[in-house]
Amino acid sequence: MKKILFVLVICSTIFSGICNAQDSAVDRINAGQLAFNKFTYPANILFEQKLRNFNPDLFKSNENGEFVLDFNNFKGSPYEKNTFSLGFITDELSNKSVNIYLRYNIHNDEVELKVSLEKDEKIIALLKQHDISCTINGKYFHYSTFTDEKGTIKDGYLIQIYKGKNYELFKHLKSTFTPKKSSENSFIPPQMARFETTVSYYLKQGTTVFYLPEKSKLLYSKFGNQSPALKSYLSHKGTTLKQENDFVEVVKLLDSAN
Repeated sequence: MKKILFVLVICSTIFSGICNAQDSAVDRINAGQLAFNKFTYPANILFEQKLRNFNPDLFKSNENGEFVLDFNNFKGSPYEKNTFSLGFITDELSNKSVNIYLRYNIHNDEVELKVSLEKDEKIIALLKQHDISCTINGKYFHYSTFTDEKGTIKDGYLIQIYKGKNYELFKHLKSTFTPKKSSENSFIPPQMARFETTVSYYLKQGTTVFYLPEKSKLLYSKFGNQSPALKSYLSHKGTTLKQENDFVEVVKLLDSAN
């Protein structure tokens, strides 16, 4: 793949538009005319700066003298996958796509990208915008508005798992960081720093995206009357759905009943 030429324009007002609004973002990328303040922004380094200030042992210096995370010094990861993969960004308005190297930072809830895998290539981040999506390792990521388990309306990246005729199933990843803990005494071993990822599931019906509970009785009361097959399935699954395939089956049964 030919290396795409980017003009690095990082302005103090990163969201001001300086590109022709009639040109799609993908067209601007391919033409080498992408303004970063229109489509991307500098990757969120504040989190890593804070980590390095209080947890310097989590980092190492690379061949360019830059501080990078040392994945051997903590458990888990802030990323869905640690390395960049060749994927593509899609402008949903023009339905045009461009190939580029991507990875999803769960902790920052942002998609990081690089034009190439060269060592000195800078990491930038995809603008969080509903009409810009991306596909990484065959997974479709979309920045969406959704209602969480507490009824709070939020925005964030959702990963599509299943798409039916009436419903779509997504999952949302959340990463929590816990610093290392020294041993208080000889009976309690020290604990490594860790990133812990939790998963929640969301159902999209029309343009509405809402939390899908994992407790069978809640799903039963909400959807049981819509599908006898789903009602039967939930009655045999126990109190809680634990696997991703369980949620996929719930949505498939619900989708087939409508």
